[in-house]
Amino acid sequence: MQNSSFPKLWKRSNVRPVPKVKNPTCCKDFRPVSILCLLSKVLEKLVHEQVNEFISVKNILPPLQSGFRKGHNTTTALIKVIDDTRRAIDNRLLTNLLLLDMSKAFDCVHHTLLLTKLKYINFSQSVILWFKSYLNERYMRVYAGEEYKSERTGVETGVPQGSVLGPLLFAIYLYDLPDVLKYCSYHMYADDIQLYLHFHLESFDRTLEQLRTDVLNLIDYLNSHNLVLNVEKTQAIFIGSAAYVSQFNQSNHPSLEINGNIIPFVQTVKNLGILMDSTFNWSDHCTYVTNKVFCILAQLRRNFSYIPLHVRRILIQTLIFPHFDYILPLCTNITQTNMLKLQRAQNACIRFICNVSRFQHITPYFNMLNFLKLVDRQKMIVATMMYKIMQNNSPSYLRQQFEFIPSLLARTRSSTMLLKYPSPRT
Repeated sequence: MQNSSFPKLWKRSNVRPVPKVKNPTCCKDFRPVSILCLLSKVLEKLVHEQVNEFISVKNILPPLQSGFRKGHNTTTALIKVIDDTRRAIDNRLLTNLLLLDMSKAFDCVHHTLLLTKLKYINFSQSVILWFKSYLNERYMRVYAGEEYKSERTGVETGVPQGSVLGPLLFAIYLYDLPDVLKYCSYHMYADDIQLYLHFHLESFDRTLEQLRTDVLNLIDYLNSHNLVLNVEKTQAIFIGSAAYVSQFNQSNHPSLEINGNIIPFVQTVKNLGILMDSTFNWSDHCTYVTNKVFCILAQLRRNFSYIPLHVRRILIQTLIFPHFDYILPLCTNITQTNMLKLQRAQNACIRFICNVSRFQHITPYFNMLNFLKLVDRQKMIVATMMYKIMQNNSPSYLRQQFEFIPSLLARTRSSTMLLKYPSPRT
């Protein structure tokens, strides 16, 4: 690090093609993950800590970039967008949400432009030289076993997928992207961008033009950064109350056109792994989760007789419960029907662990395993998340939503302020 150099031997990588879809049929269906030298990752980790501390102190990254940052994750990103949309519904507004995706974003980072940006945000010359050594003269080969490997070839653009520094460098590469947006609110998670506008029903035409203007500005920005917007994966949806969405669907509204491509408005979109519908009903995603759970259970039951109870418990906690935990903090307005659907799926998991028939009462087995039912599990997850946000003051876009008011009935010095609880209509 003092010599501003990265060992050449550590810049050779084997690329493992990891499928991005269930049944890949062509090269674009694979993600090229680089298998790097272990020692190189140790060095990258040391550099990552220093660089991350520098950009945190200087507030270089946009506050609404949630990708690969401490205290930020896809859940906090979704909560922010959903919360803004719910506030708009309370104010009798519709929300136009556009989900954008870039093609091969990590593989198209322009090295010279990245180094120029590092210089612009006041990285020292020695650090810039180290990153130049880290990025240049890299070689890779596709490796799927000794019998299936290609010749090594040079890598002229991009950051290695699978590296420690790659995601951080990509976030720095796009740190000034929000400057091109004039009208839309936004949220970013790595290369996934969400643009949204709130509007009254009668002002849709003007809102659509504002959205189109920001998208065109964004495309120009991406083109100047050697990146391409994947229009085929771009999704658009209107979100609002059931009555307003119904009125909007009955009206003759124009389509969103971007560079000759029509972006259709759909009823359900997949946003960071969550199926979002136009009224936040959550039925589609609850059905998706239950189908996923019963599919995993069906696979596990094939080997039931060989799996002891404590291993069955670990498998359920590892393979299935994360599917519940991901949706629970988002669907705080879930209907009893959908919650019952999820609860039945969780009950099936408990019956699998304890080898209980579906005719037996399940509550004693919850107590035996020390598991919470989903309603209580949801409260615990939300409370734990709030505690972490308030203790760590991150992410800032959620911490700022908390308001405190003086307590006239406070009896101790530590309870002079009370959390203000809003009164939403929805």
